[in-house]
Amino acid sequence: MFLNLNREVLRYDHTTADYVNKLAYVLLAKKESGRFPRDDEFSQALANKAVYQMRGKYKAYLFERLENYGTVETKDVYTLLDNETYSIEHIMPQHLTPTWNQELGPEAEEIHSIWLHRLGNLTLTAYNPNMSNGSFQEKRDGAKGFKNSGLRMNQRIAAKNQWGMAEIQERNEKMVALATQSIWAPPVTTFKPAVKEFDTCTLDEEDAELTGRYIVKFSYRNAETPVSSWTDMFDHVVKYLHGEDRTILAAPAEGDYETENLGAYFSSKPDGMRTPL
Repeated sequence: MFLNLNREVLRYDHTTADYVNKLAYVLLAKKESGRFPRDDEFSQALANKAVYQMRGKYKAYLFERLENYGTVETKDVYTLLDNETYSIEHIMPQHLTPTWNQELGPEAEEIHSIWLHRLGNLTLTAYNPNMSNGSFQEKRDGAKGFKNSGLRMNQRIAAKNQWGMAEIQERNEKMVALATQSIWAPPVTTFKPAVKEFDTCTLDEEDAELTGRYIVKFSYRNAETPVSSWTDMFDHVVKYLHGEDRTILAAPAEGDYETENLGAYFSSKPDGMRTPL
């Protein structure tokens, strides 16, 4: 992947000058499956995604960045997840208890259905499995609760008096904003590739020298068509002519044009040509 990107960067002027700017341009210029999503697309996808159901390595990367971004006092999240010291757990539990039904109110089932696995309801912890169905107050104030956690994301949770839809949604929005605007902000570039100027010629120019030249597009009946090679142009032109008048190809294909060397290019029998089109 990196080698391919490097080739794309170097093709502009064949130097490593202003490399980062050119790399950003290459990334932003990608199309289809390789393109960078817009901020609104990224935000919406992350905000609504069932993050808990993502593959483990992707969750680990996501929560490592959310916890450690912006501080030099980092936690070795990857190792602690690998050796199962840490786990990614729900704040509002996977199974509603009467206490949680009361805390969430009359719309408890709907809130639980929508928000359970989303980012705003998930956190890193070394202790939550021991009190997975406990009330929010127990998870917050217990000896191994959020108030006594050394993780920044849990200390923010500990500042809340309750845990309902408003709190989950607020945390979800803040985590998504941190991800979009800071951690994974899109690349920015001031680089603009030099505009290439191309020579033009017409079939009226009898002395036009095309040997060793490349073609990027041609014009036929005032319609421009981009092409990748002279063969590609030939293919297009023949198809245009054939679409307008099918006898144009039939005549040299069926006639005796050996003396004009057309027999090597036109035939009604595919096996009569080396690479028929």
